[in-house]
Amino acid sequence: MKRYEVRPLPGYDPVIGRWLWAMQETRRRTLRLVEGMDQDLLDWEGPDGRENTIGTLLYHIAEVEMAWLWWEMKGHPGMPPEIEKDFPFEPVDPETGLLTRVRGIPLVEHVRRLEKGRKVFLEEAMSFSEEYWRTPRLDAEHGAYEATPEWMLFHLIGHEYEHNEQISSLKSRRPPTR
Repeated sequence: MKRYEVRPLPGYDPVIGRWLWAMQETRRRTLRLVEGMDQDLLDWEGPDGRENTIGTLLYHIAEVEMAWLWWEMKGHPGMPPEIEKDFPFEPVDPETGLLTRVRGIPLVEHVRRLEKGRKVFLEEAMSFSEEYWRTPRLDAEHGAYEATPEWMLFHLIGHEYEHNEQISSLKSRRPPTR
């Protein structure tokens, strides 16, 4: 019989470890969805050519996770240079206001970026106490809201899961290759 349960990641405060477990489960789903994906599918923009590519979504997932970790959770004015170098594209195209199109990047590079970012996130989370986890932080960019790191992680999990649904949809709608 299969058993489903949430177990906190070892080495973390149990409350935080449960959230990190959920974050890891969501990432496992992302990686399963793209496993073995060819470049044509990574770069496909949907039947009308106007959707985000799967490569764009993978880049965006990784970039948002690092931005929220450094700017919102940690209160830094930007990402450290060793992280920033993994994100050479502007998150949003200034001309269209949409996500910057990311094409031609091999799957292995997207996976490397996702794995590196997650490793950094988990390392940084080792220092989070339950008090830190539940203390609201002011929105670093605009000061328009306050949010706890706990809520921020909830938001990141939902964000990645929503993009998983887009990836799944693109995969199912791509015409068969000849």
